[in-house]
Amino acid sequence: DFAASRHNLGILYANLGELHKAELNYREAIRIDNQFFPAKMNLAMVYNQMGDNTRAEILFMDIVEKHPEVSEAYYSYGLLLAEMQKYTEAVTYLKKAAELMPERHRIYYNLGMLQQYMTAPVEAEAAFLRALNLQPDNMDYLYVLADFYIQQGQFERAEPYALRIQERYPEYNIGTELLEVINNARQREPQ
Repeated sequence: DFAASRHNLGILYANLGELHKAELNYREAIRIDNQFFPAKMNLAMVYNQMGDNTRAEILFMDIVEKHPEVSEAYYSYGLLLAEMQKYTEAVTYLKKAAELMPERHRIYYNLGMLQQYMTAPVEAEAAFLRALNLQPDNMDYLYVLADFYIQQGQFERAEPYALRIQERYPEYNIGTELLEVINNARQREPQ
């Protein structure tokens, strides 16, 4: 047996939803070649799907320590840590992922969401803007910026994003709804 063969069987079983068989094949791939990080990455994902985040965390830590060139591991590990409510560590790994993969817009979105949750608005805004800069018409990024500025009480900064959503995605009501929230909030502001 080759590690890659067992890895491929693991992928097949994971795609079929047979997680225990996927786990067994990924573990066998790692037994054959304990440096075969693709099997470790996939096994960590299977553990996460099975609700065993502790084992997933151990595998991701092993990958980033032994294979620091595997940039995807930092991103996946950061997301796992956020799921485990280890927010400070999650930010560290997501920042490293962004550094290693500066064109991956979704990293910045996730990093911004986490920073916003951790009440780091300056950092969150920068991350959201970076995501939008990489994908200027992404509705999620337009929405998150509009919502971010609404929450900050910066309605004049929120409005252009709501207008862009309304213009680019007329089939959705979200742009119009955001504009209504902005207009209602402005009417409640002291004059």
